[in-house]
Parts: sequence; C-alpha cells; structure tokens
Amino acid sequence: MPTGTLDEIDKGIVHLLQKDARNTSAADIAEAVGVTANTVRNRIYRLEDRGVIDGYVPLIDYEQADFQIKAVMVCTAPIPDRKDLAEKAINVAGVTHVRELMTGHRNVLVTAVAAES
Repeated sequence: MPTGTLDEIDKGIVHLLQKDARNTSAADIAEAVGVTANTVRNRIYRLEDRGVIDGYVPLIDYEQADFQIKAVMVCTAPIPDRKDLAEKAINVAGVTHVRELMTGHRNVLVTAVAAES
C-alpha cells in the first residue's frame, strides 16, 4: 500500500476511532469493518507508526472545568512566518488549539480558554 493511501478497512478504523476511541474496542471495530480484532490492532499500530493516527486526545467541556470563557480568534500572519507564529501561539497560557489555514488573509485560527476575563 503506498504511503498516504488508506484502504476501506483503514478508513473504517479511523472513522470509528474518531467517533469514540475510548469506548470502542478492537472487537467492536472488527465487527464493523469485517476483520478480526487482531487485524484491527495490527492496523492501528501501523497507522500510528505511519503518523496517520497522531494521538488520542480528550474532548474537554471547558465550562464544566471552570473555564467560563472560550475565545476563537481568526488571525492573519505573513505566510513565511505563519508556521513559526502558530508554534509560538500554542505555548501561550490558555491556548488550546492553533490551526494554520491555507489562505493569505485570516490564515491562523487560535482557540483559547480562561476562567475569567
């Protein structure tokens, strides 16, 4: 299989993990995609090794975690500096997510949370 290409089984595995990785077992995935649980585990390891699956993160309800303010900022960064600025932004206290967008204007999306203004 060429690098970057997912077959239907891999796509099914990724889809089910995206829906609920914590509560979906290899056996559940195997039944859904039509292979054995061992095959699912092997494929997940391979997808992780290839970097297709880059990690598993919790979805946080920030209000329940006493962060009453969630701000989404759309920023513009010079294209040559965008990656460096995005990497610096993620290290700012309260910043939870930074996404580089493929545009010249409004090309960085920054999400931050805070307990108070």
